[in-house]
Amino acid sequence: MALVVDVNDPEVIESLSFLAVSKEERIENSTKPFDSKKDIFVKDAKEGYLAAKIESEDGANVTVKKVNGEVCFKKKWINILK
Repeated sequence: MALVVDVNDPEVIESLSFLAVSKEERIENSTKPFDSKKDIFVKDAKEGYLAAKIESEDGANVTVKKVNGEVCFKKKWINILK
């Protein structure tokens, strides 16, 4: 079954603005360093998941810094999110 999409449809044009990534943005994202022990994704009510970085660990808590501020998680939850 073939899927036919009208590229002139305003809904399709709006959707592509969220899905299409420019070549410059792809290159920029592919050159960013990634540390598998510190870089994680955390659940966000508004955005779904956001990239975050583990800043510090203190006993049962881990301080995670994401785009919109710092959030503390219980250490047991960090293992699930990695």
